[in-house]
Amino acid sequence: YYIYALDYDRGGEWSGQAFMCSRDKEFTIKGTENCLARGFDRTGFFEVDTGEQRAWTVQLTESNEQPAQQRVPGIPGTVGPGGNVPGLPNSPGGTPPGASGLPPAPGTKR
Repeated sequence: YYIYALDYDRGGEWSGQAFMCSRDKEFTIKGTENCLARGFDRTGFFEVDTGEQRAWTVQLTESNEQPAQQRVPGIPGTVGPGGNVPGLPNSPGGTPPGASGLPPAPGTKR
C-alpha cells in the first residue's frame, strides 16, 4: 500500500519517495511518468508493507506526539528521507546527522 496525507487543520504532510501522479480531486491516472507534463501533480507516497495482515492501521501523528521508542506498524526498522520515520510528518531539520531516529535494539545500551 502507498500512503500520502495532508493535515489541513495544523499543516504538515506524510509523504515518501515513491512518486506517483495525483490530483486534488477524485482521479484515475495510468502510469507514473511525466506527471506534470500530463497536467497532474507529482506526489511522494510512503510504502506500507502489511505482510499477510488482513486488517491494519497506520497512525498519522506529529513526530513530537509519538515517542521515538514506537515504530510505525508494518514498517520495521525503516527510516525515511532525512531520518524521518515514514508515517510521521517531515519536520524541518529531521534527525541529526548520524542518528537513525530509532531506538537501540533490545538488550543494548545507549
